[in-house]
Amino acid sequence: MRLERRHSGVWLASSFVVAAVAVSLAACVGDDPGVFVGGGGTDLTSDGGAADGARDDGARDDDGTAGDGGDASTVTCDAPLEACGSACVDKQSSAQHCGRCDRACGTGSSCSAGRCSTVTLVDQLDTPTALAVSPSVVVMSVKRGLVRCGKEGCSQGATRLWQSDEWQPVEGSLSLSPDGAHAFLLAKTTSASLPQDTNLYRATVDGTPPLIPALHTNALSPAWVLGNSTRVATDAREHVFVSPYRNHRCFQASCSSVGILSNRETPSSITLTPTHYAWTLHDHTGGATVQTCPRPPAGATGYDGAQDCGTPIGLAPAITASFSGHITHHDNVVYWADWGRDGGATARVLACAPTGCNGAPKVIATAEQVIDGLVVDATGAYWTNGSIGTVRVCRDLVAGCGTKAETLASGATNPGPIGIDDTNVYYVARGATPTAGALLKVAK
Repeated sequence: MRLERRHSGVWLASSFVVAAVAVSLAACVGDDPGVFVGGGGTDLTSDGGAADGARDDGARDDDGTAGDGGDASTVTCDAPLEACGSACVDKQSSAQHCGRCDRACGTGSSCSAGRCSTVTLVDQLDTPTALAVSPSVVVMSVKRGLVRCGKEGCSQGATRLWQSDEWQPVEGSLSLSPDGAHAFLLAKTTSASLPQDTNLYRATVDGTPPLIPALHTNALSPAWVLGNSTRVATDAREHVFVSPYRNHRCFQASCSSVGILSNRETPSSITLTPTHYAWTLHDHTGGATVQTCPRPPAGATGYDGAQDCGTPIGLAPAITASFSGHITHHDNVVYWADWGRDGGATARVLACAPTGCNGAPKVIATAEQVIDGLVVDATGAYWTNGSIGTVRVCRDLVAGCGTKAETLASGATNPGPIGIDDTNVYYVARGATPTAGALLKVAK
């Protein structure tokens, strides 16, 4: 698939966009457009090369910021003004063309030095550990439950979708159905008599609270199947789970029966590409790697008695001095982060085709700080640097950005979970204390 360049300087794919869903949620819901789902164009082949996606001049300036992509304009502007279409604008201060043409900062944000200011949507969140963006709202896992907030903010505080004194959400374990209608959350019992009792719950995102999530599966036979699970990923067909010792999987239509996906030690994060399972792995020697395994063919409803998905494909070699995690995918390419154990500026964003790249993944960004969240769409790879409080982006998935990724936001306290839609980046600043968490957004 090839990429097309538009006047905004953003890579667009010749694919499709999921339509926005307008929903009213009683003073807590914004009316931003929906999630961008389709397309891409980063073809990372099995020999580690990148496809020659169409790329015009101005894709990225020398300082790592996005260029204007060759705006077709005959307007002549006097410095410091520059042409955006038929208008002359100051990209350092224009709220409609901030940093580049057609980048609108949005309600509540202003433009300074070519960067949109961040907007706080809600604060005083108690221990936020996961975030997911639906077409209408942002959903977060917090202590004792699940909350949502509208994309324009929720002045009365986040709406609680679920709260329990008997079940504790597993930190970081949140996923959405592809249509954004349902959230899936792992929760562990607080009962001392059942320390490994973990269930998967399903909540309707746009329902009228208070909501009581449906028990999607408890898989208590054997008890260890979900008992130690720490992550869940979901698509239209399957759920996959990560535990300290192995990965598990189930078809959504029959998730009461959970099977082994891969019997590997210390997996840490997982995702579902259209064709493969993909996960990061920490082994007992301190190394880290990334592995994939083919999914069942289209139309399959069971695993044919297989104990696991077979011999995994290694995307990256073991690296004894770093961790890997925060795996995701876009356009059937796998992206993940690795970072040094010393907390120094050694973190990278990497990419590889799920079928392999000869152990030499493409470097999307390097010389980053510890990466605490990663998400990718056709417009670029976005991540948080928790230790220094920044949100960064590489807009060129074909050539990568090296050391010249663009800073979108700075000054957050311990930013971590991150999500995107077609116009904004949403992220959680976890704060200096457990109850000081906040949800923020900044224009892409």
